[in-house]
Amino acid sequence: MDAIGPAGGRPRSSSEGLTGAEVADRQVPGGNRLPQQRPPSAARMLVAQFVHFFALLLWGAAALAVLGGMPQLGMAIVVVVLLNGTFAFVQEHRADRAAQALRDLVPHRVTVVRDGRRQEVDAVDLVVGDRVLLEAGDRLAADLVLVEVHGLRLDEAMLTGESEPVDKAGGDTGSAGCFVVEGEGSAAVTAVGGDTRLAGIATLTGTVQRARSPLGRELDRVVRAITVLAVAVGLA
Repeated sequence: MDAIGPAGGRPRSSSEGLTGAEVADRQVPGGNRLPQQRPPSAARMLVAQFVHFFALLLWGAAALAVLGGMPQLGMAIVVVVLLNGTFAFVQEHRADRAAQALRDLVPHRVTVVRDGRRQEVDAVDLVVGDRVLLEAGDRLAADLVLVEVHGLRLDEAMLTGESEPVDKAGGDTGSAGCFVVEGEGSAAVTAVGGDTRLAGIATLTGTVQRARSPLGRELDRVVRAITVLAVAVGLA
C-alpha cells in the first residue's frame, strides 16, 4: 500500500513521504503541540482557597469569637478554614498535574520519511500526511492511520482503559500518546496538535467540574454549620 489518497477521506501519504515544500505548506500555527492554558501559580491557588466568600465569613467569625471571650471557638473555626482550604488546594493541584501528565505523553522526536529519506525530526514539526515509521518502544506523537503493519500491537490503556495491547492491521487508527508494544510498521498522520484525541482529553481534564472528595464534602458541611452557628451567636 503505497499511498493514501483524498478519495478515501485521508491525507495523501506515499512511501516516499512528503516533500519539503509540502511540509512547509501544511504547517499549522503552534505546530504539533497540545493546547495549554497557563495555570495559576501554586501560591495563587493556595491563597484563593482562604479568601472566598465562606472563608472570609469564617475568618470574621473567628475574630468575633476571640473578641467575645471564646478563644476555643475561634481556634476551632480557624482550624476548619485551614483544613478545608488545604484539601481543596491539593485537589486542584492534582488535577492540574494530571493535565500536564497527558501532555508529557507526546514524544519529543519521531522518525519519518520525507523526500524519500528516513530522518528523525522534532515531533512538533509533524504535519498531516507525514509518513511516520513505528517500532517497538515508540510512542505515537499524533493521530494516524496505519499503512504497513508487521505484527504491530499498541498499548491504548491511557485512552480506553484496556489493559491488554491491541493487535493492529493496515487501515486501523492509532492515537497520540499510545505506545508501540511490539512489531513495526508505518502510518500516515491524520491529526496533529489540538485536533488529536489526546488534546480533547487534556482539555476535558482541565475544564470538567471536579467532584469533591468525601472528606471535602464533609468539610463543606462543617463550614456551613459553623457559619450558621457563628452568625447566630453574633446576633445573640
